Amino acid sequence: MTVYSYKLENGKLSWVADIRLTGKPRHRKKGFRNKTLAKDYELKYLAKLKNNEAIVSNKLDLATYLNNWIKEAKDVRGIRDTTNIKYQNQIKLIVPQIGHIKIRDLKISHVISMRNKLLKKYSAKYIASTEVVLKSALKEGEELIGLSPLRKLKAMGKKQLMGITGKFEDILTKKEKIKWFEPEEQEKLLQTAWEYAHGKRVYNYTNKPRSKNLIPFMLIYLALHTGARRGELYALSWSKIDMEMGTILIDRSIEYSDGDNFGKPDLTKTDETRTIEITKQDIEMLKSYRVWVKEKLLPLRADIKKVPVFFASDLGFLHSTQAWKQTKTVIRQAKLMPEGVKETRTFHDLRHTHASNLIDKEVYPPKIQKRLGHASLKITMDTYAHFFDKHDKKMVDTLDAIQGAQKGHFF
Repeated sequence: MTVYSYKLENGKLSWVADIRLTGKPRHRKKGFRNKTLAKDYELKYLAKLKNNEAIVSNKLDLATYLNNWIKEAKDVRGIRDTTNIKYQNQIKLIVPQIGHIKIRDLKISHVISMRNKLLKKYSAKYIASTEVVLKSALKEGEELIGLSPLRKLKAMGKKQLMGITGKFEDILTKKEKIKWFEPEEQEKLLQTAWEYAHGKRVYNYTNKPRSKNLIPFMLIYLALHTGARRGELYALSWSKIDMEMGTILIDRSIEYSDGDNFGKPDLTKTDETRTIEITKQDIEMLKSYRVWVKEKLLPLRADIKKVPVFFASDLGFLHSTQAWKQTKTVIRQAKLMPEGVKETRTFHDLRHTHASNLIDKEVYPPKIQKRLGHASLKITMDTYAHFFDKHDKKMVDTLDAIQGAQKGHFF
């Protein structure tokens, strides 16, 4: 702990309180007119630090702090554009609720109150993630604001995250974490996608004939048969598809931090690359699709090697929501989504369906993890736990068969 002076340009002295404690962030405050004021500040700071009080300007409110934090977070922490956008959206949730509160007056009870209000509209998992961002933002600023007032904030418990309130309705409500297509639905979906790609529409709002466009069909087909994420499919180039070896290299994804129409390559979700093996049928489908792409590009004199496998009208990356909009139309046309329902199926359900197909055929879980590109086997097991549970009966049947084959008479 040190109090010292330095000379200003006008020749006058200004004093600094420079506080350094083991295991604590350094805190320095300058601009005191004399040593007494600097020393007094140092003593008050240490007293508040001892009592676990946040030390910060009376004028700084949470909204101002968070907005300044998010501006610097990307450069300081090196976070991705997509993560930065996620944080911005979460801050937009926080600010209307408690952004007006001064940081020195902020209490855990304010966050609990905000939590209870937001849980009426958003999922518990998303609110828990939002609280983590808030707590981390204040933790990172302790060098400026002192100890975070939310350092003792406890995360939501498992019951709250699962939506268990202790009421009778809890046992009546069954929420599926994910959705998937059953085998007969998959067949119907692909057939409808094929018809859609050739211009067939149940609801045709124009008398003009629709031109052939195989992109929506192949997107659905590959998502269903590879389990690749939407952004990973968007990022595919023909150089990543090895027809001879029967593999697809997944090493990029497309992100849209600059807007729906402005996709740009990024690393995959886990920053890892993986190789997906594909079947002979997949290879034949891709070869046929490639012939159509070449025919499509011929009048434009475009090089297929310089165009994404799935491209927009300007030959660039597809728009962010384009796959889902077309897939939703196909799903409705196949009558696999109820009329009037805003959204019960998503493009990501194709990935879940692929996982379901693999689990149903009892593929070794680590192989599924690797194919889907999950960061850990735990993610695979947790995400698809109910799929694996379906095989408990098969396990018992197997044990019955083993025991039946064993010779011996007991009792």
